[in-house]
Amino acid sequence: MKNTLLPDTQNTKDIRNIVINQVGIKDILHPINFVNRDNESHPSVANFTMTVELPANVKGTHMSRFIEILNDGECSFGIESFMNLVQKVADKLESNDARVIVDFPFFRNKRAPSSGVQSLLDYQATLTGSVIDGKPDLTIKVVVPVTSLCPCSKSISKYGAHNHLPKSVQYVIFNIGNRNGIFKPIHSFMHVITSALTVAFGGSVGLEGPAVLTGSAIGSNIGQLFHLQKKRRMLLIGCGSAAAISALFNSPIAGVIFVLEIILVEA
Repeated sequence: MKNTLLPDTQNTKDIRNIVINQVGIKDILHPINFVNRDNESHPSVANFTMTVELPANVKGTHMSRFIEILNDGECSFGIESFMNLVQKVADKLESNDARVIVDFPFFRNKRAPSSGVQSLLDYQATLTGSVIDGKPDLTIKVVVPVTSLCPCSKSISKYGAHNHLPKSVQYVIFNIGNRNGIFKPIHSFMHVITSALTVAFGGSVGLEGPAVLTGSAIGSNIGQLFHLQKKRRMLLIGCGSAAAISALFNSPIAGVIFVLEIILVEA
């Protein structure tokens, strides 16, 4: 059998005379070491897109050379040195037009404005570098997470869900079992106002929860005002709850049974 050499199709002249703007690899995950301006290292995993222009007289490019560049030592760069990687792609692929896009997350310690607690905040950075006829160009994009409410900030959370007014019987039971029946003074009147306005304007809200909570809060605050012991304060809470049910449904006996079986079970 006669040995014959395979023809080198890659290096034969392409007579079609078609220029391809970008050929290369896309969505390649590779570990990197990003160095910030303070010379601090941030290890991460980046998504690489690497392309070059294919001249009209060349049939194709060596895709494996892109991977060789990534695997050639530690892939470490900063903002200033990133263009060295782009130039290396242009030189390795023998192209006058090279482009590298790197997308990666990195983390920084941020301090909460009120509590002062530090925690990691994630940023998404995208570096887009190109070298066209020896002229470098770099674009930087950083996506910064922004929230309207910081759960760890006391100054902000007072306007958010941390300080909302509960209107349920479950809150009364929770308060008795976990807070010794201590209700804030605002619970004594605010639920009556808000619930009345909601019902008056056609809102779908029940009256039982706000009524029981208001009665319980009034009883609790009277007990706190006169510095009564826990047992007597619980008795006043039960009286307030029973009075609310009695007035709401015109059934005093049902109000007493409701308090004994539902409200004061945890007392």
